[in-house]
Amino acid sequence: MKQNQSFFRRAADFAQDRGFYIILGLCAVAIGISGYVLFFTGNETDDIPQPQTTVSAPSEIELTDPDPEPVRQPAGQQPEDAGQDEEISAPETAEEPETPAAAEEPASAEPPVQAANNPVNVPAGQETFTLPVNGEILRAFSGQELMYDETMADWRVHGGTDFSCTEGEQVLAVADGEVSAVYTDEMWGNCVSIQHSGGLVTTYCGLVENATMAPGMAVKSGDVIGGAGGGIACESAMPMHIHVIATRDGESIDLMSLFTE
Repeated sequence: MKQNQSFFRRAADFAQDRGFYIILGLCAVAIGISGYVLFFTGNETDDIPQPQTTVSAPSEIELTDPDPEPVRQPAGQQPEDAGQDEEISAPETAEEPETPAAAEEPASAEPPVQAANNPVNVPAGQETFTLPVNGEILRAFSGQELMYDETMADWRVHGGTDFSCTEGEQVLAVADGEVSAVYTDEMWGNCVSIQHSGGLVTTYCGLVENATMAPGMAVKSGDVIGGAGGGIACESAMPMHIHVIATRDGESIDLMSLFTE
């Protein structure tokens, strides 16, 4: 009896001393059992297969317009996708000709035309004209248009007509008239001027110096008035030629227009 009491007393003392740890251990066991139960029983709903709805993508149906209307492009315009693989080069822009600067008129652009001391009254209606030489025209009358002068290296008007010639070739009077002047110009060489009817005056430059012509002499169309090849300083870059000027009432005209009137 005493032994049983002694056992229970020791157990009570142990429980009193270790009771806190025993209760803590029981709580831990309880928590573990609860977790076990929840883990293995709470996932049962996850094991149930859920119905799945499968939506298949509609197949692509190629719609073809039986009669497609062509896309109209504006005139001169290419489609956007035309020539994308080709390198399109911008059209070359034609270079604009350089506008010549204002021409500086030389001190003696044209030889002075000497007026006759006694103007000749040639009958009106003169229609017979003769080319001064048979050579080709090297440079024509330009009127108010500027032309590049190779000798003077500038732009200027060309107030006469240049005829190619050979040295000593005969130069003929263009029309009937009277010699109004025979002179030598520093730039234009030996010159002869002839007064014709209707206010027409012709001047022949680049002649060979001679004593045949004299002011006041009457000439007919086609008469020899001198020899060619005397030289023209202001046009020395050109081949041998004579320079013939025509004026009517003091205004420069194209000599060749006389042959087309």
